[in-house]
Amino acid sequence: SHRTGLSAPKDGTMLGGTGAGSLLDEHIDPDYQPTEKEVEEYAEWLGMDLEKDRDLFWIARAGLKAPLPAPWKPCESEDGEIFYFNFETGESVWDHPC
Repeated sequence: SHRTGLSAPKDGTMLGGTGAGSLLDEHIDPDYQPTEKEVEEYAEWLGMDLEKDRDLFWIARAGLKAPLPAPWKPCESEDGEIFYFNFETGESVWDHPC
């Protein structure tokens, strides 16, 4: 993850016992500052125009630094890809849920 450090929990928690992926611990780095490239990529993903909406890039920067909201947790698929799982609804998504 670009805004956090992720690591597997010490107990090796698996999702739903299905082998679909592993739950990761999220560690927020309070000193993290996203690069301009990260901000631009996220701004574009949010639908901003990279030239006309530069005054709104603070939104993308803040989003990159925001922790996952409960009940979302970062997870790792069997092939090493990061995804996000909602423990209340059972929904999983590849893109950050915020």
